[in-house]
Amino acid sequence: MKATRAAVAAVAFLGLATTGCLVQVTHVSDPGRAFESARGEALGDGARRVRASHLNVLAWDPGDPEMVRVSVPLWLIRNVEHDVDWDDIDGEGHDHEAWRRQMGKLRWEDIERGGPGILLEVTEDEGDRVLVWLR
Repeated sequence: MKATRAAVAAVAFLGLATTGCLVQVTHVSDPGRAFESARGEALGDGARRVRASHLNVLAWDPGDPEMVRVSVPLWLIRNVEHDVDWDDIDGEGHDHEAWRRQMGKLRWEDIERGGPGILLEVTEDEGDRVLVWLR
């Protein structure tokens, strides 16, 4: 059983390594330092005038002490953006029609043109936090 898990882990690692994706899960009770560091990284990247290469997301939910950081190469996003079915977005309280109209206007070329830096930072009253930036 251990050999099977190791083999699955190795295959998953190789799959992520070849796409350039990074998914990191960390258990934290206070994500403040991680968000400050990520914000500093994003602001530093934004000060340089280079082409963005990765979309990064840092998210934390106080109800679940797992903080998740994801980094996805923009070439991968460009390759799959047309395959997203916006009608399939699910969740309570979402106005699917409005979501589709807005996302239909959003193009990755426009986002990338702005270069590296913070795209979105949200801290909700309940403590949920999300930071999205281009690097």
